[in-house]
Amino acid sequence: MTHQRGSSRLRSSISAVLVIVGVLALPLGLVANWAQSTLVSTDGFVTTLAPLSQDPAVHELIVQQGSKAILDRTDLSQVDPDVQHQLSVSGLPATIRDALQAQLAQSILSAQNLLTDQLTALTNSPDFDAVWRQVLTSSHEQAIRTLDGEQLPAGKQASNGAFGVQVAPIAAALKTRVAAQNPILGALIPTISYTVTVTPAHTVDGLRPGYRLIRVLSPWALFAALACLALGLLLARHRARTLVVMAVVLLILTCLYTHLRAHAPG
Repeated sequence: MTHQRGSSRLRSSISAVLVIVGVLALPLGLVANWAQSTLVSTDGFVTTLAPLSQDPAVHELIVQQGSKAILDRTDLSQVDPDVQHQLSVSGLPATIRDALQAQLAQSILSAQNLLTDQLTALTNSPDFDAVWRQVLTSSHEQAIRTLDGEQLPAGKQASNGAFGVQVAPIAAALKTRVAAQNPILGALIPTISYTVTVTPAHTVDGLRPGYRLIRVLSPWALFAALACLALGLLLARHRARTLVVMAVVLLILTCLYTHLRAHAPG
């Protein structure tokens, strides 16, 4: 009799421990699973942030940062070859040289305005959805490789291991649009491998422990929590009561998880 009571108490204790561990581990598993599918997975990340292609604030940021990065790397002094050729002639009178330089300056200004206008038009066009997805994909892949400690080629990452947005897909789309209106200017836009810094390196270093924890927990934490709950229920003396408590906890956690997904960015 005493042996049976001792065995029953041990079984109840093990059941209680398993249920408690399962209840505590379940939120970690849910959060890790959500983070893996939404933040760590490139497909999930792109799907989550893709709707931002319609955000005017994103358009403004792209125009400001993208135009600066592209203009800084485009030699607009070659935008008017005829004027450049005439300026290369030696012995030109000062008045003619000044007039040609003024004409070239006007051509450069017009080219700058055309680039900015076309970039603005790109962000407001249906084509921008695909371009934005390319930006998100390349930027996220770069971010994950940075978190994994890989050394990326120059231009594929922001300075000193920071996170950033890659300009290359935007520049390529802009080059196509500009070339349709001004072939000379379109040809001057180079293939740009440049990243605009968004998150500084010291912040990235702080993200690494959480990223590694998600990588470790996401494959098994949720299943381990559910296994603990199932075993705890099987070993419980009062299964009906234990099942009610577990159901209430699971309902609360499901509501929290649904709320978390519903209020995720995008």
